[in-house]
Amino acid sequence: IPAYSSGVIVVARLNNGATTKQGTALAWVAPDATTHWAYQYNLANHATANESTYGIWRDGAQNFITGGTIDNFADTVGGFLFKINPSGTVLWAQHTGCSPGIFESQLFGYYNHGNGKVYTADYYNQSGTSIREPVVITNLAATGNVPTAGAVPQAVRFHYGTAGSAGNNFRGNIFPVGDGFDEFVLTANEQTVPDSGTTQYVTIISADTDLGYQWAKQVGFWNSRHR
Repeated sequence: IPAYSSGVIVVARLNNGATTKQGTALAWVAPDATTHWAYQYNLANHATANESTYGIWRDGAQNFITGGTIDNFADTVGGFLFKINPSGTVLWAQHTGCSPGIFESQLFGYYNHGNGKVYTADYYNQSGTSIREPVVITNLAATGNVPTAGAVPQAVRFHYGTAGSAGNNFRGNIFPVGDGFDEFVLTANEQTVPDSGTTQYVTIISADTDLGYQWAKQVGFWNSRHR
């Protein structure tokens, strides 16, 4: 993502051992490929777990928010978000959870400075083989810019076509639109492997910050698999 002055901020997933832990790193790289700074970040209470980074976003104050999902090698234990200032210092770090619902994972989200909420994307597993629908989870930040840990007050399922249909078998990711203050877009890739001569689609869903549905479309090239 573009840095606040010049160059780019790169988010990385650090592999410190296949059976130990993966961590998060950010590096500020200048246009001449020199590194201004590079730091590793880990949640203190998940020092031996995998923190799998999925994305990065820059807010209006030029801070950077990155996050992903936590795996303790037995199951997924929710998501995490880090907020980093332009110098690479952590402003806050939070483990985020989701309840109620049957969620297989919790993927990268972002903090909305317009309404003080953090949004993360997941997918609801209605059927382990045929029905998985994207879910957006929102959590009010009760203290400053730090999103509240634990259970969240609102989770809404989104879909393409008929809700709960066997044709809805998608895993979702969330992306802010523009500066991320107004609305966002979900993208979801189909879970099943397509048969020969068929197309595996990507679903794109637009929603507003109140988790109101805007529109949904499917895109894909014939006889191909999309993620």
